[in-house]
Amino acid sequence: MHCQVHIDQMTYCATLLCGSDRNSRVGWRDQDVPLTLVGRVAPTNRSGWRSMLVPSNDVQLVDVAKTIRDKQIKWAQHRRISLNSASATSKVPAAYVQSLEDNLFQALDRETRAEFNAGDGRELDGHMRAVYSSSALACNVFAFWRLSSSDFLN
Repeated sequence: MHCQVHIDQMTYCATLLCGSDRNSRVGWRDQDVPLTLVGRVAPTNRSGWRSMLVPSNDVQLVDVAKTIRDKQIKWAQHRRISLNSASATSKVPAAYVQSLEDNLFQALDRETRAEFNAGDGRELDGHMRAVYSSSALACNVFAFWRLSSSDFLN
């Protein structure tokens, strides 16, 4: 589980490996150990990982999905994009744009729309209107490359 850990008045992102009321073991993959902690972490029984024991009071769990959703909601609010809930009984905060185009940098081309319609995920039926939609993210990232001339890519 992802966590933030406070060590020497600094905050680090880490993985909570195990914990108790008093102490928690937090860790990083070898290549992700913060430079300021390199001499203070020890190898673990997990290959390629290093860890250290810290007071549990200094560890705060992070819900990554909620963090992403909240940041995307703030993005939409900043752009004055109106948001709705997925349904009247939804327990998730309003995070759906009214129009799919509000969630995309550019409108879907015919070929991409046909591919989504042929898929099993029913993304165009509403899922893709969520500001945290991975499908919308993929379209926003890759549509430019798909629609660019082949000369540009060569």
